[in-house]
Amino acid sequence: RRHVGLAEAAGAAGAPSATGSATAAAPAADRWIDADAAGVNEGTKQQAAGVVLAPATVVDPSQVLPSNGLTNGCVAGYGRGAQCLPQTPPSHAGHGVGDMSIYWTCAEARTLLPDGIVVDTPGTDPLGLDSNGDGTACGAGDR
Repeated sequence: RRHVGLAEAAGAAGAPSATGSATAAAPAADRWIDADAAGVNEGTKQQAAGVVLAPATVVDPSQVLPSNGLTNGCVAGYGRGAQCLPQTPPSHAGHGVGDMSIYWTCAEARTLLPDGIVVDTPGTDPLGLDSNGDGTACGAGDR
């Protein structure tokens, strides 16, 4: 693979090649697109016919998730879809440096999530917010 200039990519006859000599007026795809990729964008509905993908490697979540259980600004183990229990409760926001441990209470969680939040994995409750064990942390029956 190599980098090409705009004129060469557009297939301009006489555009300099990587060696400095002028190129013939061959289609640009023949010169800089991998042979396996040629025709991918031709608009046919059979673009991926016969393509077999290698199976994805199974990865233990502990190998890729932070050890403190925090993911993308949300506490791991709570929420589904767009639901998210933020890492930092509102009462701790703005405290800056120091102890930013997760000290959620249901009273505070209900200010953001009045109906509670789904416990992501049934039978687990990392912060102890699903006291009645119904699968909804800080739901109607939780203290």
